[in-house]
Amino acid sequence: MPPLRVALAAALVSSLMACGSGVTQTARRGDQAALATALRARIDDGSLTRGDAADVAEVVLERELRAASGAALAARFREIVGCANALSGVLSNLEDAQGELGALAAWTRARYGDMGASEARRYARHSDERRRGIAAFGLVRDEDADARRHAMVARDANERRAALRASLVARDAGDVEALAEAARLDPDMLARTDALRALMAIGGPKVATKLRDLWTGGDTGLRGDLGLAWASPGLFPHGGEAALVSLLTSERGAGAIEAAAGVLRARSDGGDGSRSAPSPALRALAVAFLSRTLSNDVRRGRLHAVAIAPLPRRGAEAPLLTPLLEAIRALAKEDDLELRVAALSRLLESEPDRAAATRELEVVGGRPQGPLSRRALFALAGAGHRSIQAWLERDLVAPDPEARLSALLSLVALDRGPRGATLLADQDPSVRTRAACLLLAAGDRPKHR
Repeated sequence: MPPLRVALAAALVSSLMACGSGVTQTARRGDQAALATALRARIDDGSLTRGDAADVAEVVLERELRAASGAALAARFREIVGCANALSGVLSNLEDAQGELGALAAWTRARYGDMGASEARRYARHSDERRRGIAAFGLVRDEDADARRHAMVARDANERRAALRASLVARDAGDVEALAEAARLDPDMLARTDALRALMAIGGPKVATKLRDLWTGGDTGLRGDLGLAWASPGLFPHGGEAALVSLLTSERGAGAIEAAAGVLRARSDGGDGSRSAPSPALRALAVAFLSRTLSNDVRRGRLHAVAIAPLPRRGAEAPLLTPLLEAIRALAKEDDLELRVAALSRLLESEPDRAAATRELEVVGGRPQGPLSRRALFALAGAGHRSIQAWLERDLVAPDPEARLSALLSLVALDRGPRGATLLADQDPSVRTRAACLLLAAGDRPKHR
């Protein structure tokens, strides 16, 4: 390349980097008005890239976490769960802070970020008692078995959940009794779910026996996970077929719906009677169950089923699943708008139905702001319909903070996230935090083709 062209290219790169660092520096100062102006200028001239938006978002998130205290600090950390892995560098820096900020940063990075087992174990002797339970995440080695089972019954729910996560990694059959007790008795719902997932990972006949006992006394949430568990490869060969037939012929509700969908997602046995996968008869039973649920169940059950029912694709499975598509088509004609939007959103996946579903969702999405309008726009955004971009940008200044965030979420789904970066300077700290999390997580998002 000629020297002049090299110099021009270098100058261009330097200029672009300066633009990016300029808006980042503005964010670092915490001047919301100046940041809003700087972002607006970059959005309008088209120079704000996804990477730039993610860089600014990272700065905003660190500022918000450092500025908050008390209940607001706990709320900010709950709001960053979805981007904690992308925020690991910031969380690592914040771990050095004293008090609640450092403790929450460490717990968040251990649970959702990139903290490894050996690093977690180093917290066992930390001077801050609030952080010592983090060590349970690292109890994954054979020699940690006793300590892991002891931590499963710790007083602190966070430590118990950390130990249950460690069991999921360890897959130690010696944990089965302790896991079954946790799944049945732990007062924390999330801990019960973690225990069940660890049992699923271990699998085998002993776990299958425990699952039968758990079903009898399980709550609705646990039954949903149990239904999926029976269809998993580690448990299906140990009585899964009989358990699922019984479940789908005698039960209703979340557990049975999850079980039916799990059966249809599992590998088919091809009709050879293999015990390792659902038989054709069980798969047909699952289709019939979901079809009835879509047509006749209570509203909550129908919404659940339409969200997870598999649709037919090309291939041998298509005829089996066609009744589900027909049931969803019927649901899309219901008077209940929430059911209709849910069904139309799924019909975007069906080539013969896509154009009509798009038109109907555009009608709903174009109405005054409301939850169903936002759901319709999100479905269209996820399908890559860029014609709705103007509506989404309009909603970025809506009075309702949830409407503003929903607009950004849809812009991210549409791969136009930087167009909503002005929310990084929103007056509401919760909006700033959640918007920053969305933009940071979307920094490496592949583009629609």
